[in-house]
Amino acid sequence: LVGTIDNGISAVAWSPDDEMITLVSCRYEVTLLTRSFDLVAETSMSSEDLSLSRGVSVGWGKRETQFEGKGVKGMRDPTMPEYVDTGVTSVQESYATTVSWRGDSQYFAVSTHRQKDNRRAIRVYSRELSLDSISEATDGLEAPLAWRPSGNVICSIKRSNSELIVAFFERNGLRHGEFDLLLDPSCPIQSLAWNFSSTILAVHLERSVQLWTVSNYKWQLKMEVSLLSGDRIRSVSWDNSDDRLILAGTSSIEVHEFAFTITSGPLSMPHDIGLVAVLNGRKIALTPLKIANVPPPMCFRHIDVSETPKSVGISNDNKRICVLAGSSLFLYNWTPDTAKSAAPVLAASSELKLEGRLVTACFLENSIAVLSENVTGSTVSFYSAELLFTHSIEPPARLSQLYSSNTALVAIDVNNAVYLLHAEATVFPPPRTVLPSVPIWVGEHAGQVFALTKSGRLYADETQIGKQVTSACVSYPYIVVTNMRNMLKFAPLSDPQSLPADDSSDERCRAVETGAKLVTIIPSKTAVVLQMPRGNLETIFPRLLVIAEIRRCIDAKNYSQAWRLSLVNRVDLNFLYDYNPALFLENVDAVIAAVGSGENIDILMASLNDENTAATKFRDTITTSNQELPLIHENKQNIVCEAILKSLTTTYASDPNYSLSVLTAYLSMKPPKVETALALVSKKFGDQLDEAVQHLCFLQDVNVLYDFALGLYDLPLTLLIAQKSTKDPKEYVPFLQGLEQMSELRRKYQIDDFLKRYSKALASLVKIDSAFNEVCDYIVLHELYQDGLKLLGADKDKVRRVQHLYADFLYAKKDFALAGITYEMLHEYNSAVQSYKSKGLWREALAVASKASYSADELRVLAADLASLLTESHQYSDSATVYKDYLNDYENSILMFCKAYQFSDALRVAAAYDKESIARDGIADGYRHIAEFISECKAQYESQTRRLEELRKKKEQDPLAFYEGDEADGPDNVSVASESTRSIYTRYTGLTSQTAGTDATRRTSKNRRREERKRARGKKGSVYEEEYLINSLGRLFARVEDTRKDVDSLIEALVRVAEVDKAQKIQKLMVELVSVLNTRTSDL
Repeated sequence: LVGTIDNGISAVAWSPDDEMITLVSCRYEVTLLTRSFDLVAETSMSSEDLSLSRGVSVGWGKRETQFEGKGVKGMRDPTMPEYVDTGVTSVQESYATTVSWRGDSQYFAVSTHRQKDNRRAIRVYSRELSLDSISEATDGLEAPLAWRPSGNVICSIKRSNSELIVAFFERNGLRHGEFDLLLDPSCPIQSLAWNFSSTILAVHLERSVQLWTVSNYKWQLKMEVSLLSGDRIRSVSWDNSDDRLILAGTSSIEVHEFAFTITSGPLSMPHDIGLVAVLNGRKIALTPLKIANVPPPMCFRHIDVSETPKSVGISNDNKRICVLAGSSLFLYNWTPDTAKSAAPVLAASSELKLEGRLVTACFLENSIAVLSENVTGSTVSFYSAELLFTHSIEPPARLSQLYSSNTALVAIDVNNAVYLLHAEATVFPPPRTVLPSVPIWVGEHAGQVFALTKSGRLYADETQIGKQVTSACVSYPYIVVTNMRNMLKFAPLSDPQSLPADDSSDERCRAVETGAKLVTIIPSKTAVVLQMPRGNLETIFPRLLVIAEIRRCIDAKNYSQAWRLSLVNRVDLNFLYDYNPALFLENVDAVIAAVGSGENIDILMASLNDENTAATKFRDTITTSNQELPLIHENKQNIVCEAILKSLTTTYASDPNYSLSVLTAYLSMKPPKVETALALVSKKFGDQLDEAVQHLCFLQDVNVLYDFALGLYDLPLTLLIAQKSTKDPKEYVPFLQGLEQMSELRRKYQIDDFLKRYSKALASLVKIDSAFNEVCDYIVLHELYQDGLKLLGADKDKVRRVQHLYADFLYAKKDFALAGITYEMLHEYNSAVQSYKSKGLWREALAVASKASYSADELRVLAADLASLLTESHQYSDSATVYKDYLNDYENSILMFCKAYQFSDALRVAAAYDKESIARDGIADGYRHIAEFISECKAQYESQTRRLEELRKKKEQDPLAFYEGDEADGPDNVSVASESTRSIYTRYTGLTSQTAGTDATRRTSKNRRREERKRARGKKGSVYEEEYLINSLGRLFARVEDTRKDVDSLIEALVRVAEVDKAQKIQKLMVELVSVLNTRTSDL
């Protein structure tokens, strides 16, 4: 015994966190205790409490606060209702006391009727037992009390002579809405109870419990539950952590578990009208969302029944609706074809003689299945279309759920075993699968069962295919889900495990509004209907459904529907061609007819580009194919435009609606055929000339059109286009008038010169008599020598003059070889010699000098100059030939052969002219040069490889120190900080890692050149040193390889002059160097 309450206890309640307990005595004393029954505080109720709260209700949303027009009623204060409640006692007042805590355990409410107060009042106390507020006076207020766990309202019962309502109060005691229970005003209400998620309000009647939910601010009665035994229900409570309703009767306790489900018609074509049934007490709301997208809580049509329905079923053709209400089964016929379809008509009804409680009814092909349960188990009974009993099946275990699919019934027992029942079944088949937990949604296709559990796990048979799923439905050929990340996903029924990731960017995944859940899918309309948490509907058109329907239309050659879908859903019009190019080109006439107007044809052609949308943005992610589609369609614009152009000029040639589309076809090609379009306008658009020009100006830059029209020498058309532009008439009018006054050739010349078509201008100028000097000046001005030579081919004198101008031009351009050839062709040998000499072409220069009758001394001077030039340019072999053949200078010839490492020629000339000592000296110089070269290469190799090994060892031991190096010579694009660092500034970028990615776009060409110079310099200690060393060694290897032929020639010469020791020595040094390089190449 912990303690006693002397005056007796009238009400008691634990707080939701189980930390506090509230006791109310029969003398209206409130006591607050801890979980260990230690006293926290206590207080007494008094009549003075009624004056605590004096809030004013402005009656938001009530009829009396709405505008009623001008006049006396319009002038009434809307905050003062016509009738003010005074707290009149209900005719069924029980004088009971009730307590209800708020979900966060910070406040609790106490409803009492004290005789001293003369009315029932709801007092709100804090956790410290201080009185926070008291409810306003309300007529007919009764004892049932329930504070919504989310905390926004307190609900109680208000009874009058005409209605029985649930009234809502705010924490401050003011009224905050109500709804009618649709019961007889004399019906007693035992209690009220909220589920833990604040989504369902249970109204406890004597022998049943009503479950109410709110959607779009409309309260709806969804279900009425009674005990299986039919006994009086003594108490009702909800599980504290789950939507399980506990019913306690006289001899039994039942636990019911609920889930929100959607009652809808078929979700696959051709009967996908999006029919949805919504239960609201004795009213069943029906809305075919494809025909009439009526927002809830309104509906398209409704059915009224005499009792609260237990279940509603819709047939596979949407024409029959079965309703299970009370102990009767009703069948309605309906034809929801148009927006004017009448309400469903009752076709048959039957009082079911089934034992126990009726649970659900649904269609299976032409029959109706009814699930009933009793104390011993469950029964599935089948009825014909006339509601005549046919047979029944006893399941091996009690069934908890029964769903209808296209070809079978899906039954689930209390052990979560799933059964598939077909129309011909007379006994229960073996379980199809066993689910790991109780499902809240079940779907079926081709014998495969899909189930969604309360934890958000989605299963295909026993295999989990998704998690964090909030809703799902099966619509052939997809399974569609929404998840907690607010994503709508599609997966093929053939491979349900291929649900895309949340970050997928393809057509199988798209974002939706927070908390959205699936209502239905209408594939023929490419629509998905979602319901938001508040209750409003949103219809979206996922790209996957739209593109799939467009593909189907194209395959069926229904280009009219494909075009409409593409326009309405803003699909790239390239897809009409990209999906099946061959089919499009074969049916161009049908495409033009389907598009329906020239304007639409223009839109189609103007939107063309080379991207293959069937392989990029609209890639088919459902149909598996190993064929790799090209990312671009080469020359697509020209192919499509030419096909359309051919059709327009043949099949539709006589249709004036497509005349302007011909111009669009020309201008949509790549490149645009502007000249062809302008020529067509000039020839065939007499009466429509102004309209055609306006159309061209819309498709193409008016300045471009002006230039092309001028290039056609059509001055009237040019003037018309200029008038459509922003050009100054003071400029183009005098210009065109001046052209009009010129002769035809002079006008063409001026126009082509204005348009910078210099070759065409020269062609017109050449034809003008007495204008050769002007022709020459024009050729020189615009460097049109080749064109001039072609145009003047018949007149040799004029050609010779132009050739001379051309030779001078080439010489000035330092194209000495071609200039020399041209001068030689013109017999201007002196100029030719100078040209060849400048180029170093000694053979040509000496040959032409002979034609120019040079004297022996002049020829010798020329040869000496050429030999000097060849020596300076390291052409030692050619220089040696000139010294020998033209200057008879055998000593310099031998030395030049030795410098060229052509020792065989040097020895040959030395032997012929007794100059062996000179040859020996040249060979000795070559020996010294090669020896020094090998020594330098070896030293460079050893030094650089040693340094390279040091750098690599340093990089391996301390990468950060390796890359830091000298700050002044660091790279401009390397950050040594981690990419995950968000705030650190790096030495090399001067940017945070968040902005380092934009460094490439900000770097100027000056910075790049500076970095290239640093890289080429390879300063010691910089981060570029390793790269520089590797490149330097690479160049060293190439130099050694290039020198091997010279070394071979030198060794042969040393042997021939009896310097065998030197030959062996140089050979040994070279072999050692090559061996070292070959050995270490792979390591480097």
